[in-house]
Amino acid sequence: MQEHRRGPKYLAVREMLLELLDGMVYPPGSQLPSETELADQFRVSRVVVREALRSLEDEGRVTRRHGTGTFVNAALPQLRSRLDLNVTVSEIIRANGRQPGNRLVEWVTAQADLVTANRLRISRGALVVTLRRVRTADGHPVVYSEDTVPQALLGELGEVQLRGGSLYEFLQQERGQVLTHAQARLLPTHAGPDIGRKLGVPETAMLLLIEQIDLNQHHEPILYTRLYFLHGAFEFTLQRRRGTVEELQQAIAEPW
Repeated sequence: MQEHRRGPKYLAVREMLLELLDGMVYPPGSQLPSETELADQFRVSRVVVREALRSLEDEGRVTRRHGTGTFVNAALPQLRSRLDLNVTVSEIIRANGRQPGNRLVEWVTAQADLVTANRLRISRGALVVTLRRVRTADGHPVVYSEDTVPQALLGELGEVQLRGGSLYEFLQQERGQVLTHAQARLLPTHAGPDIGRKLGVPETAMLLLIEQIDLNQHHEPILYTRLYFLHGAFEFTLQRRRGTVEELQQAIAEPW
């Protein structure tokens, strides 16, 4: 096999395997041929096949079970959204005709570390409450989220009142905090053992991290969010306008 556009051979094998998966030659739940059989089929080494399978596993397309083989996972929901629209995960899922849900809900009260304190403009050590959730679309885990708010804002009954509801709606209806705009940054990251286990992907899987600070009508930071989007489940677009070098330099100089 020739180098794939002068790139690694495993990329060509990966694309051919994707064609077989998308063409339902190997439907969800089925087992792929062994590494040796695939190597013979594609006329490459087992090392190349193993790297291609590792790439597909990181994307959640297959699961490799030691001593058993490689199995095809169910296709992920294809969810589209725009990055220039500040909408919730549930709203994205629902707008794509899917049913949103939460597989894990965990509340953690702790003292704010330096990063959290800076993001929310509160004192280091002040009590904050973090809501951790695995967000699902039609039952498929697609996002792991952590939402942090000052405990003083949430209130003692906040956890009880919020169960099963929207954090945005709770803050607006119960606390009078209208979240009008946000600051965000996008970072590629590995799942790691904890988030990987929660999303059902290997710890080496690549995720898109959106770190966001929501501000209220008085330009005060209210909510600090970390969203880990599963690779392959989302397609994001945004509208861009022609800017100036001066605007870019100003943005670079502004602290995140």
